[in-house]
Amino acid sequence: MNTNNIRWKDISVLDAAIIAGLTAVFMAVATPLIRGAILRQHTAECAQKIMRAAEAFDFYAAALGSYPPNPGNSQQADITMRGVFSVFHIDWWENQTELGGQWNWYSVGKGNCSVVISGSRISERQMVQLDALLDDGDLETGAFQRRVGRYHYIIRDHVL
Repeated sequence: MNTNNIRWKDISVLDAAIIAGLTAVFMAVATPLIRGAILRQHTAECAQKIMRAAEAFDFYAAALGSYPPNPGNSQQADITMRGVFSVFHIDWWENQTELGGQWNWYSVGKGNCSVVISGSRISERQMVQLDALLDDGDLETGAFQRRVGRYHYIIRDHVL
């Protein structure tokens, strides 16, 4: 088998330009594909976490008879919810989401609760993709909705 080694000092300027051009074309094609794959992975991870959090809120409601009040309204409920999070191995609640923004919850009355993503630097396009994974792809309808600049996953399967 005859193998030739490249002698870089013997390469002409034209050959170097061709190699640089091919590398640039490859990078121009590969970069958006890689970025898109990473974004799809982050979206899927965020969707999985929303579903996990919804399970934790349902667990809380089944055990105590109602969903927890809004954060800060009851110190005891906040402490209990942190305990439920630990049971469900949710150690990411205080962190930023994969798509930007912060995790939160919103509760109205006894039988209505939603997992919330809020923040000023959230891409609507990414939230539409998240909605497509979780629901119907429309931020105005369904279980995942945009309300007053926040994104709510409304827990519809009430356990009460």
